[in-house]
Amino acid sequence: MPWVAEAIKKTRLREGGIKRWSDIEVKNMLDYVRSHTNFEKPTARLYYLKLLEETKIETKWNLARSKMRHLKALFVKANDFLNSTGAGVEDEDGDLTIQEKIKKICPYYDTLSEIFSPSREATFDASIVVDDTTLESEPKVKKRRANSSMEKLYDLEEDRVALRREQLKHEQEKR
Repeated sequence: MPWVAEAIKKTRLREGGIKRWSDIEVKNMLDYVRSHTNFEKPTARLYYLKLLEETKIETKWNLARSKMRHLKALFVKANDFLNSTGAGVEDEDGDLTIQEKIKKICPYYDTLSEIFSPSREATFDASIVVDDTTLESEPKVKKRRANSSMEKLYDLEEDRVALRREQLKHEQEKR
């Protein structure tokens, strides 16, 4: 009767349990990660054990790691939305601004952009770019504009507002 054993469906048991994260716990975790630049070093286990010890969050280290991975996935999703061509707010979103749409996708976007920004990983100052294509002339110095996620967000919002003003102006001219 080997077929009887196959008929019994195996269920997966959760060993770690389920954790419902409060807003305060998430903010405490993000504050810790923001203040400790050595993210998941020397090992993820040691990092999250220390995080849990200092923040007094009652959970296991692997659940904290899973939560952080989930938050990073939401941040990446929000960044993909911002960087996509034609990023804007669809008609179904009503009167949502781009900032509100980003907050809807990733509620902790501002904090996560500080944590996962490229400027945090690269600590050198890249505010000046030297273009020395010809050695005979003096090198041209250009100031590089910081290109953070928040600046992209504000630029997109300004573009959206300007476009909406043009649409309203055009509608008024039609009348």
